[in-house]
Amino acid sequence: MSLLHKICAAAVCLFASATANAIEPSGTLPVMTITTENSQAITSKEDYVSATYSIDPKGTDVEAFSGDLQIRGRGNYTWTGFDKKPYRIKLDKKAGLLGMKSNKHFGLLAHADDSRAFLRNPIGFFISKAVGLAWTPDMRPVEVILNGDYIGLYFLTELIRVDKDRVDIYDQEDEEATPDPTGGWLCEIDNYEEAPSEQITITEGDGSLMRITHKSPEILNAEQEKFLRDQYEAMNTAIYNSDPASTAWSDLIDVASATRFYVTQEITDNYESYHGSCYMFRDRGKDKKWNFGPVWDFGSTLADENSRLFIWQGREHHQHWIEQMNKFTSFQEERNAVMEDFAKNHYDDLMTYIDQFIAQISDAAATDAQRWPKYGNTDIPYQVEYVKRFLKNRVSYLMYAWGMSEEMPADIYLRGEFNGWAAEPRYQFRSTGDNVYLLDDVTLDGIFKIGSFDWTTVDLGGFEDNNTLQPDQPYTLNPKGCNLTATGTFPSVRLVYDPKEPEKATLELLTKKAGIDDVTTGAVFEVSGTTIASAEPFSIYDLSGRCVTRDVTAATMAPGLYIVNAGGHVAKIALGR
Repeated sequence: MSLLHKICAAAVCLFASATANAIEPSGTLPVMTITTENSQAITSKEDYVSATYSIDPKGTDVEAFSGDLQIRGRGNYTWTGFDKKPYRIKLDKKAGLLGMKSNKHFGLLAHADDSRAFLRNPIGFFISKAVGLAWTPDMRPVEVILNGDYIGLYFLTELIRVDKDRVDIYDQEDEEATPDPTGGWLCEIDNYEEAPSEQITITEGDGSLMRITHKSPEILNAEQEKFLRDQYEAMNTAIYNSDPASTAWSDLIDVASATRFYVTQEITDNYESYHGSCYMFRDRGKDKKWNFGPVWDFGSTLADENSRLFIWQGREHHQHWIEQMNKFTSFQEERNAVMEDFAKNHYDDLMTYIDQFIAQISDAAATDAQRWPKYGNTDIPYQVEYVKRFLKNRVSYLMYAWGMSEEMPADIYLRGEFNGWAAEPRYQFRSTGDNVYLLDDVTLDGIFKIGSFDWTTVDLGGFEDNNTLQPDQPYTLNPKGCNLTATGTFPSVRLVYDPKEPEKATLELLTKKAGIDDVTTGAVFEVSGTTIASAEPFSIYDLSGRCVTRDVTAATMAPGLYIVNAGGHVAKIALGR
């Protein structure tokens, strides 16, 4: 860009800044200012526009940068469906922007569709790194000014490319005349139809059409195209082998990358992951295998915190291959090892990362919401709470579903007139073990029941319509029973529920907050035969909630199941069984 053009662009920018929206960056993140030549609008995903850029660290420890770049649009529905647009930039000279590795190619991702506190991609990328995929894109939050107009909170992100610092494989040239077309390859299982010169198609084993876009090399000669098609046909045949003990698939596909990629998608419940933006790569060499990764698009994740489905089950989008891959014993064993390692060694780190990330972007996110009120993140604390609950439920469910935990995660809610009968995170019971569930700080006024998200797994009520519950008295619940009623504020609500014996479930509205120690059987009671004893007075209730013995330190009862309460310490005790 000539000096005259730069001067003219600066003048236009000054005029634009005076007429653009009055919202300014929060100043808590680095600010990237981009000025296109003659303030030209960016309207194309194909044609670059010349521009200058500068990065102001705004007191952070990143380096200031400035220079020339090219910019164009990127994305699919995120480009057409939102006023806050994503962009692709190409620097004239390599630079290590915001502390990332030096490169020319970056994305400015808007994440206008991310209503989960901008956490979707950051969480997916964190998990990918934690489970050990070969390379995961790095990203940094940044506030952006385009032609004098503050356009919000963006995420400067490394793009997926063949590069020694990104996808580190042999860089096979377009239409390369070589006796060895084995690699390198960078491909995408794609849900969009591209030009025939840009992708191949095969018929999956279930009859569905599978599109594979070759990102590198982009243009193929006949030999390269034949090799690529033969490889995907061979992988497809091996994956649809009906023998769970077969290892033919792992002769072609790297087991470690396949399972790590899958666990990342399953934890985030990414039901689009094998439908599109599903990248695979292969280095040069006859004995090299296809690797899954890098991860990319998590825009549809973290949706339903109560999901008890795998990503290929009952979803809108067809997931290529992954259901079949899960049947192989070798896949299951490695998958479980990856999942268990994440749950034990990385889950807590993820929770810490979420807090740090939100602290970093919260002010900028609030400013972004002012700039884009139609789809800004206006309730960050609620979304953070939701995301953490989602991840806890999801990890617990996968550990249970894959046989590494015996306890099914709680999908149980207090639902009633007070919250429009919704299954809200605020009113989800938490498990304390031994089939005991707690919910704290509840105000009731009217009818309610206990139910799962779908009202099918759990649906507990009373024996008569509008049974009124009294405080500190266990009440036996009735599966698919009538509405219950209560009035008041209760520090804790305790549910005792065994899914194998739902007819024995009890509910108690406590006037004292219960802790985990309050619900541990045997914590304060001694049981011998049909006799119960305690150092402090206790009362005994039958399963209907009727008090049968009050304020005693020892009692001998008929054989049966009882609820025993000593000063807020409660146990469900079976006598004579």
